[in-house]
Amino acid sequence: MQKIILWGNVGSVDDELRHVGDKGSAVFGFSLATGKKGVTTWYRITCWGQKAEFASQYVRKGERVNVVGDLELREYTSKAGENKIQPEVRADEVNIAWTKHDQGDRPYNHGQQSPPAAQPQPQRQQHTKQKWAGNVDEIPF
Repeated sequence: MQKIILWGNVGSVDDELRHVGDKGSAVFGFSLATGKKGVTTWYRITCWGQKAEFASQYVRKGERVNVVGDLELREYTSKAGENKIQPEVRADEVNIAWTKHDQGDRPYNHGQQSPPAAQPQPQRQQHTKQKWAGNVDEIPF
């Protein structure tokens, strides 16, 4: 398997969090579109455990997210009889890309429960323009 880092927009999202296996492991999936210069590549993202619980609560269609995980290429035959390859990623990390328009009711990533606090900005001092009255030959460079 290959490690991959993706930035993209969420497409379809599973309807609900599922629990599978004897231990009832949580699993959740969504599709992610990445692209460059008019070419879009769709990835199927699968999250397990706590990452699945996080994704099921906060990942929504159209959301900009960052995914880090293991890449696998799955081959299948479409309904039209064409051989296709579907890139799939088992997510190790899922991070939501925050914008200044986001509200504070959503976590930053699967490890933090709130977006990073805004740092207070220091007061800027007022600067006045001053004309330089020196000789160009006095400049040391």
